[in-house]
Amino acid sequence: MKVTFQNGNKTVTLSIVGSEDWSKGDCSRTYFTLDCTEKRSVVSRLYRVESGTFRLEFGDEQVEVDGKTYVYRYGSSADSKSKMRIIDEEIVNLIKQI
Repeated sequence: MKVTFQNGNKTVTLSIVGSEDWSKGDCSRTYFTLDCTEKRSVVSRLYRVESGTFRLEFGDEQVEVDGKTYVYRYGSSADSKSKMRIIDEEIVNLIKQI
């Protein structure tokens, strides 16, 4: 599962290389391990809300794909609004491959 896109003047490939389940009480999530071809990552974390409630932390973005809630956080190379818009589109494309 991977996507390749332009991030400024660089071509970046973002891949999901693993996952880990987490639960506490009635809340459960699946955290995805991400690999990025650039030194400075475009997305620093991605998880799917499996059940229960959740609270967005500062910097988190939420997206619904196929009725499921995903949360991600921009990485250090998402340093402009145009880059963030591209990342928003590509993270959905990556999630659709899960």
